[in-house]
Amino acid sequence: MELADKLIKATGYDEISLTSLSICDYSDIQNLVNKLIEKYKESNVGISLPSLRIDSFSVNLINEIQKVRKTGLTFAPEAGTQK
Repeated sequence: MELADKLIKATGYDEISLTSLSICDYSDIQNLVNKLIEKYKESNVGISLPSLRIDSFSVNLINEIQKVRKTGLTFAPEAGTQK
């Protein structure tokens, strides 16, 4: 939260992008997104999750993100074998 606040103040950007190999594996992602939305909704700062595994995201999470503004979603399919 502190880093997001510093970045928004320093850059003036209107989107926070949470990037990771698998951001939804973060155990408290729903709470983090809720807090970011609540803090920045008046400033119209959107939250982006640019690389999601199909098996790890939740519809509730996406609905929360869209409360500020619509955003694109990128799903990264996982494959355990060449098949």
